[in-house]
Amino acid sequence: SFPVEYTSSAVRDEGGNLSGAVIVFRDITERTMREAQEKLVREVAIISNEAAGPDELFDTALAAIAAFIGWPIADVLYISGEDESLVPSGCWYISDEMTQKMQDLPARSDTLINEKGAAAISRTVEKRKAIWISEFQGNAELTRGKLLLEHGLNSGFGFPVFDKDRVWAVVEFFNTVSVPQDDNILFLMETLSVQLSRALERMSAELELTQANRVLEQTNAELDTFAYVASHDLRAPLRGMDTVAKWIEDDLDEGKKEDIRTNLALLRGRVARMEKLLADILSYARAGKRESEPEMV
Repeated sequence: SFPVEYTSSAVRDEGGNLSGAVIVFRDITERTMREAQEKLVREVAIISNEAAGPDELFDTALAAIAAFIGWPIADVLYISGEDESLVPSGCWYISDEMTQKMQDLPARSDTLINEKGAAAISRTVEKRKAIWISEFQGNAELTRGKLLLEHGLNSGFGFPVFDKDRVWAVVEFFNTVSVPQDDNILFLMETLSVQLSRALERMSAELELTQANRVLEQTNAELDTFAYVASHDLRAPLRGMDTVAKWIEDDLDEGKKEDIRTNLALLRGRVARMEKLLADILSYARAGKRESEPEMV
């Protein structure tokens, strides 16, 4: 069966009496599919806008996409480092009817993901585009091929998700039957990849902003501490200088020249102490901004 729409018009004889009808049926399969795809794209857009982090984003998106295409298994692999090594994300979708049969698949799959190329669709990272494999049996690309076949999975496809120019993750879908490449699905996945990529870029920007705010808060706290310590340390020599100045005033009134000389020397000592303290404070303030030369220890 397939979706149709129809129009009808009455047929009348010369006397105006109803003698029949003309009914025209139109196959609207393509239009119905297009409308369904647009609905999925809108749903993933909402998921992308509302997700608080990558795990929530992929967990929710996997379920929505798998429900639409009718594929029972999906997972996400994160990409790490300059060598683009694969890291298990813990994000899996397993349909209800496959839960019992696939219960050990995530854990066993994770143990195999230790090197580049361990993805079922390994060329997804290298080619930076969606890849489809219609038949897993005998396919040399599959590091996890034996495990997937052991669980009755026979075909799959994967597509990359980007953070700016870097592949951030690979999304994989698996089926229990051999499925020929469907270009419509791959085109849809490319559209969804753009949405998921934009979500990751937003999350990365929010994370960078959060980290920058934390650094700013720490810097402000350090400045507060620095100001408190500096004002406390400067107060003592200033009080000492004020005391010596009062002694000199008293000695001037009484004409005690020797005491005046002694107190002036004492005052100069307080000034020297103040200069050293200021130099130490300046050195401390610059300590975190200078790159020191490496030394042998």
